[in-house]
Amino acid sequence: MGGLKILWNRLKTIKKEIGVLAIVALSSILIIEFWLNNYSANYKFQYQFGQFYLKLCYSYFSAFIFYFFVVHVPRERRKAKLWLYLNNKSASIINEIHHLIRLIYEKASINFDYVNLTNEQLDEALKKINPHESVFVPFDNKVAFENWFEYLYNKGQRIKKLVHEMLILNDSIDSEFLECLTFMDNELIICFSHENIIIGNPNLAWLSHNLYELYRNSNQMNMVFRRVYKPLGLVLSASNKFTY
Repeated sequence: MGGLKILWNRLKTIKKEIGVLAIVALSSILIIEFWLNNYSANYKFQYQFGQFYLKLCYSYFSAFIFYFFVVHVPRERRKAKLWLYLNNKSASIINEIHHLIRLIYEKASINFDYVNLTNEQLDEALKKINPHESVFVPFDNKVAFENWFEYLYNKGQRIKKLVHEMLILNDSIDSEFLECLTFMDNELIICFSHENIIIGNPNLAWLSHNLYELYRNSNQMNMVFRRVYKPLGLVLSASNKFTY
């Protein structure tokens, strides 16, 4: 039963258009072979077209079987092996961004609502932050920084490290998930590079748009991850080893 369940889960991850064509091909084969072949064709063209269509269906379904077992299943197995690693790294990225925005809201004395965050709210909070003040982060390893520029650079390096640890697996991860990581990497360069941190600013409003985009892309990354990797049929045994 476990093998059938995993096989079914693998089938559910097939692209919709490929799966639909496979169902049409198989249905046509069964209908023609077990029903329509019991009747004589009225015209020669009707018979020839029927034979051509039947061969086409056989060809496509054979190609589908080859694709499924030789290409798709090994690829999904690789995804399953990466699931725990990517899940942990993705969760760490979201936590890092969550801690950053939470700290900004606390220092600005604004009620924090991470789920319903808007660019306008974030901009309002950042305008209340003096970037030259020292920063103590009680919920983030209780680290103190000389000023916000130092903290932002440190935070950016930590998030960037997590993103790059997943980007090096680009050949093995889902293309849509990879796209989210690439967008995040770009926002990190804009937000937290030393060259882009404006030391003379009286507040952090300059960070608003790019930090919001980073927040939005992290949410998108999380949604893509859950959609792509959740239906893999991954099973963790009691010993925390992967089984398929």
